[in-house]
Formats: sequence, C-alpha cells, structure tokens
Amino acid sequence: MNIMYIAPMFHTNQVPIIKGWVENGHHVTFVSHYKGKTENHTYCTPIVLGYSSFFQFIYNIYLKATAKKNAASSRPEAFQDQFGYPSTKELKKLLKEHNPELVILRERSIYSIKAYHICKRQGIPCVLYNQTPLWDTEAPRNDIAHKLVRALTPPVRMTPVYGDEQTGHNDGHSYFVPFVIEPNQSPSEHTYFPDDMIRILCVAKYEPRKHQFMLLHILNELKDSYPIHLTFVGEMSTECHRQEFQKITKYIAEHHLESYVSLHTNCKPTDMPAFYRNADLFILPSTGEFASISQLEAMSYSLPVIVSAANGTACYVSHDVNGYLFEDNNESDLMDVMLKLLPHREKIKEFGVASYELVTNQYSFAKYHNHIEQLFTLAKRK
Repeated sequence: MNIMYIAPMFHTNQVPIIKGWVENGHHVTFVSHYKGKTENHTYCTPIVLGYSSFFQFIYNIYLKATAKKNAASSRPEAFQDQFGYPSTKELKKLLKEHNPELVILRERSIYSIKAYHICKRQGIPCVLYNQTPLWDTEAPRNDIAHKLVRALTPPVRMTPVYGDEQTGHNDGHSYFVPFVIEPNQSPSEHTYFPDDMIRILCVAKYEPRKHQFMLLHILNELKDSYPIHLTFVGEMSTECHRQEFQKITKYIAEHHLESYVSLHTNCKPTDMPAFYRNADLFILPSTGEFASISQLEAMSYSLPVIVSAANGTACYVSHDVNGYLFEDNNESDLMDVMLKLLPHREKIKEFGVASYELVTNQYSFAKYHNHIEQLFTLAKRK
C-alpha cells in the first residue's frame, strides 16, 4: 500500500505505525506542518511542508505581537494549528511525486480542509484522524458552522479513543483504530524490585496539567512506609516547562527528597527504553490527556499502569487487571489505587504480565493494517 499522513507534527505515537508500514514493505510518507521539539525519525524522515507564504507572513507578525504571551504558554503553536494552511502548489507537487493511494488527515482544521479539497480533485481517498472519542460524551453539533466543517473534511473518521459506549454518542461514520505498540520486554526478561526498591516512572512534559506534584505529595507521604523511588522524564522546551521544573526542584529540596526522586529532561527517543526497563510501575497523573501513548509504551515493557479515568487512552488499561484508573484531578484517589499495589509485589508482577499480554494480543500493526484497509475501501466509496 502507498499511504500518506498529513499532520501538524510527527508525534511519538506514530513511530510504531510507521515502523510497521516500512517493515512490511509498504510505502509511507509523513508530511508535517512543522517540526516538533522531540521527534524520532528512525523509520521515517517527515517532509515539513510548512505553510503558504501569505499565512507565514501573517504568522510572523502574530509571533512578534505575542512574543511575551507565547513564552509562558505550554502550546505556543496553537495559532498555526488553528489557522495555518499549506501552499497549494507545494502540496500538489508532493501528491504528484508520491502518488498515495490513501491520505490520512489529522484534525478538522483549515490545513486539512485545503488538503482534502486538493486530494478530492486528484481522486485520492482521504480518512480523517482525530482523538475525539468514538463514543463521545457530546452529541454531534448540528449548527451551520459544524455542518460546514464536516462537509469540508473527510466523512470517514478514525480515532484511537474509544469513549463510553453506554453513555456516549456515535455519528455512524467513525471507527475505532487502536494505537500500535510493539511488545518490547516480556515479564520473564524484566527484573522487578532490584535492591528491594519499587521504582515508579512518570513520563510527561513539565507543565501544571501533568500533575507531577500529585506524585511528589504522595511520595512524601509514603516514603517512610515503602521503599520507593520516583523518576520523572519529561520535555522542557518552553518557558512554561522551565517554570514548572523549577517549582518541582524547589519542592524536592525543601522536603529533602533528593534521594527519592530523579529528574530527567529532553531525553532522546533512544534513551527511553532504559527508563521503562528500569521501572516496576508506571503512573501518569495528568489531566486533559486526549490520547497519551506513554502508558502503552510502559505496558509493552511489562509494567502495570495507573492513569486518570478521564485520559482518552484509559480504554487501553483494564482496571484491576493490568493497572488502575483513578478519578481525574483527585490526589486522594490516586493514593488509594497506588496503595492497592505498593504492598503487594506479586500483584505488581501479575499486572505486568497482563500488560504485556494486552499489547501482544490487541495492539499489533497487523490489526492496525486491517483497519486501514477497511477504511480505505469505505473512503473510496465516498
């Protein structure tokens, strides 16, 4: 198959997917609006298409006018994501050069609307990819603006977020396509609790909504009862990140937690396997997570996982089987579920086995490929 992805940036969650395409003999092209701060180009070097010259001119003015505000923002790229659009000439050139059978467009945005229009004129089927749940808490809005956007973007949509089938709404044109994750370390290969220590890992950007402080508060409460060590691994690329990191380091110093906590910043993708291999339990306390991939990576290394029930990819965690879900933004509930594991080391190992089995049985590239083939057939009919 010859497939093309067009998205704002080359996100970490795309790496196993691209790897699967490449290793199974397919042709894949990834086109991004811009280059992200941390990207893994092992299997594919994205083509940074950028924006039309007119939008880039407007964007440069915007950047100068909002430089101070953007310096403190955790998402300084929000303006270009919302209003940016590609050069018609350059996108047509790319499509002609790579001649994809299918184009997967990220988000309902001006960029995707223009790309979809160009693809339609060239007879190339398109599928929309976003992280709105398959079963959304809100019914589809039918005002003129939302109807217009839906009409201008691909009618077939895929999402890696399942949602709540009991209470959610499904538009009838959306399909659940899980993330791809490879099994990386079986339970028999994983060494749990060396030196009698329970090693907790959290992978998240240093920003307030990631709630690193939740874990620090709990660690401070439990450190005298359990032999635990906490490792934070996160991106620190904006002023917002730096300010949060400074607050964290200050808290650690004030509470004398230096021997209980390790901090790592801006690690390379090639560094990450070692962190997962050297952990016993993965916890992501953050809120506002549309579809985090880090707990899936942890599962692939035979780790039990704890995430917020509001996390979009909480559907990948089987509660009380390979981990726990806790009430969003609730530090007390997070501590309660941690205490269901910390005193029970055999349970931690059992949950690690379950994590590995879920990855092996449910989230392979072969299953992803089958889903894409089915969506390709549907998109050709639209």
